[in-house]
Amino acid sequence: MAQGNYLALYGTTYLGNSAGTVFKVNPDGSGNTSIYHFGGNNTDPFGLAYPSGVIQGTDGILYGTAGFGGAAGYGSVFRLNTNGKGYAVLHSFNASTGYQPSASLLQGRDGNDEPIQHERRCAIR
Repeated sequence: MAQGNYLALYGTTYLGNSAGTVFKVNPDGSGNTSIYHFGGNNTDPFGLAYPSGVIQGTDGILYGTAGFGGAAGYGSVFRLNTNGKGYAVLHSFNASTGYQPSASLLQGRDGNDEPIQHERRCAIR
């Protein structure tokens, strides 16, 4: 879960309404709403399913990973505006670059987002 610039909290669900969601909730628990639903089908190349958390970058945009989807179906790094619009795949994983990311991103000191693979414990740039 990430706390956004305006105190809202953003997180993901692994399942729910198909193959996962990105949601927003206020710190007091009110205002819980899903802002994006992942497709969960083989014809959706954009974040097919199973998001692994989000962070809010210094630019105010949410960034995260999805365990399936992307161009090769091995997972992706995505971006999403806090209003749930503007979803875009930034990186598609494949057998050479690693696959099925299962951790959220970390923002580096230089402002770059760095996905971390739990199993390999390495940054992918």
